[in-house]
Amino acid sequence: MSPAKRRRMPKPKRAGRAKKRAVKKRAAKKRASRRRAAPKRASKLKRAPRSRPAARRPGLRVVPKRALRARAFPQRAGASSKQSVMFELMRARAALGAAIQGLSGGSATQSIAPGKWSVREIVLHVGHWDRETLRAIEAALRGRAPEWLGWGEANDARANRESLAALAHHDWDAALRLLHSIRAEFLEAVESVPEEPAEVWSRDHAFGRILWSSAEHDRHHAEAIKRWRSGRET
Repeated sequence: MSPAKRRRMPKPKRAGRAKKRAVKKRAAKKRASRRRAAPKRASKLKRAPRSRPAARRPGLRVVPKRALRARAFPQRAGASSKQSVMFELMRARAALGAAIQGLSGGSATQSIAPGKWSVREIVLHVGHWDRETLRAIEAALRGRAPEWLGWGEANDARANRESLAALAHHDWDAALRLLHSIRAEFLEAVESVPEEPAEVWSRDHAFGRILWSSAEHDRHHAEAIKRWRSGRET
């Protein structure tokens, strides 16, 4: 072969290059396998992230539990004499409402004890005295207490018999409607009375006395009904 032809022919690829690449590839695989097999180094302990407090709604604030225990009834804090009386009236009526909640007409006609009224009769009785208290408000504001406020047991029993006889035609649903409607009128009338003078809301004044008496009356009958219901369920 002439020298000119040898210059034109391409040089053969070196077989050594492919071999070197194969060797490097195998070495890289071995290193990778050793890294996978080697035990991981203990990573530095990281502090647990602090829990962030829940986002507070605008207008709300967290009240310490100690403060809640100290004020059992925060509604009374800084309340006026009128507000205190209104709170007691509402709380006592809520207790009575809870005592009769869920009673059916049949259960409400049962006597709560031998010789005692049924719940229906108690509701009618309370409604009657709400009406009598409502009628006495104007005179009580002028310092004149109703005569029934000082009655003894005999006169109370007679008035209760007469009032129940007049309301005996009301069934359970009608008794409840009567109770709620008269109480709404009663509370509206009490709410319309100004806060001043503050002494009219005290127990020493005729007006304050009939209001506090009304709250105690509600609580008395609520407790009696609750005792009767708890005895039926045991």
